[in-house]
Parts: sequence; C-alpha cells; structure tokens
Amino acid sequence: MRTRIAATAVAGALALGVFAAPAAVAATPAPVAPKLVSAHVNSLVFGLGGTFTINIRVAATDTDAATPGIKSIQALPIPAAYAKYGVTKDDFSGEPALKAVSTSATSQVAAESHTAPWTKGDHLPNALAGSYNVAVLITAKNGTTTLIPKATTFTYKRADVVSGKAVSTRVAKGRFVTLNGKLSRADWDKWVWQGYGYQKVALQYRKPGTSTWVTKKWVTSNSKGLVSAAVRDYASGYWRFVYTGNAVSGAASSAQTWVTVK
Repeated sequence: MRTRIAATAVAGALALGVFAAPAAVAATPAPVAPKLVSAHVNSLVFGLGGTFTINIRVAATDTDAATPGIKSIQALPIPAAYAKYGVTKDDFSGEPALKAVSTSATSQVAAESHTAPWTKGDHLPNALAGSYNVAVLITAKNGTTTLIPKATTFTYKRADVVSGKAVSTRVAKGRFVTLNGKLSRADWDKWVWQGYGYQKVALQYRKPGTSTWVTKKWVTSNSKGLVSAAVRDYASGYWRFVYTGNAVSGAASSAQTWVTVK
C-alpha cells in the first residue's frame, strides 16, 4: 500500500512539474581555424651577376565568432624534390612572420619583398635550380593554426643565352640560308657560361612589317652547345634562334639577323 501511495505521489509531482528537468547546457562552438585565400611568389632566372628581387604575398581569413582575425602568416620555400619528406609546424620555428600590409576584422594580407645582389660569393648551387613549393603557416587570433604544405609554387632557373649569325646575309632565291650559333647556360658553381648540349633549338623567321615569328626548323645543340641550321630561303626577312627552356633553365632568343634574298 505504501509503495502504491509513493508511486502515485511521484507521478503527480511529475505531472505538476514539481520535478523540473535539468536545464540544457549550451554547447560551446569549436574555434574556427584560419583559411588560405591566395598566395603568390614570382619565379626567377639567374645568370652571373646583377641583382634579383623576390616578392611573396599571402592572404588569409578567419571568421571565428568569438575571436575573429589573423594573428600572423609565415611562409617557407621548400624544393619540390623534398616534398616527399613533408613539412610540420616545427619547420617554421624561428621563421619571421610576413609583414601585414592590409588587415580587417577577419582577414589579413601579408607580403615581403627582398632585393639582393647575385654574386659569385653569394648564390645558390646548380643543384638547387628547379621548382619550389611554398609552405604557409597561418595563425589565427583565437590560437588555431592552419598549415598548407603547398600554398603556391615558383621556380629558380639558370639563365641561358643563345647566339645566331647568318653565314651569308645575301642569298639567291630558293638557295639555303644558314645560321650558326651557340647555346650556353649559367654555371653557378663554376661561375662561367658553359655550352649547353643536346637541347632543342628553333630556327625562326619573321617577315618584314610583321611581329610574328614562324618556326622553320628544329635542331639539337651538340655536346659543346653549338647549333647550326639551314633552310631554303625565298624572301628577305629576319632570322633568329630560340631556346624555350626547361625545368631548370630559362628561355633565350638570339639577336635577329637580316638576310636579303636576291
């Protein structure tokens, strides 16, 4: 009997709302991690001597409800060949943040421009020519971070030069015009221009009064970088050699040579 009375009393109390349900606890939203908006670094081609300028620009945003905004942006160039080893936050230790050039409540644009001499005593070795990834570490004002191993890419290339000179600047119509020249590449290790062998070079022609160059023949440089090409010539015009470059070497064009067809 007592048990039944107690049960009835409890049921009545619940019906009357005497036993209130515990208040729901509002969930705290997780901090919002920052996001990369854009990144850019200019590619460079180095010869022997002179100066160079490298520019990097990165934009990021963080829209966290409680503490929005970007605290800092760091950038780290890494040879693409080393990408397989990965990159971690520890790699940015001691790396200065890029300078903020534009900020808002939720975003930041950071940049850096560096100009320096390219000299015999201060240059990269040949082995470091090629493609680079730019890793970016973004730190938000709420303390969260985002690491982008490949935010953008750029290249360091060895400069090339190519010469081209007509054997004769006057040829009979339908006879051969011949250009001889040499393709050379900057050797950063030895600090000399060295003949660049076994590379494809285009022989091009431009008709007077136009700006369009037409490829007439492809030839391959020999082991010393020497190139020679001959084609039949039917009209007076300009001739030159062009090298289009590769993953570690820049493009190059020779001075134009005028050939008169009689």
